[in-house]
Amino acid sequence: MVSEIKIANVRNVSETTAKREILEYLDERERAYPSDIADDLELDYDLVRRVLRALKKSGETMPV
Repeated sequence: MVSEIKIANVRNVSETTAKREILEYLDERERAYPSDIADDLELDYDLVRRVLRALKKSGETMPV
């Protein structure tokens, strides 16, 4: 039986806003998983993955 269910709140933000927030988030941490970023910033997981792929491709961040 599940004793606690967490309902994820997901904010509707642009990819540009998500990129800015993700970069700020990563600046404050040594390591982060996409799922942690999505949860902590209340962003859609697929959006986080898409932004991280673009950041990696442009060389703005290292793989997580």
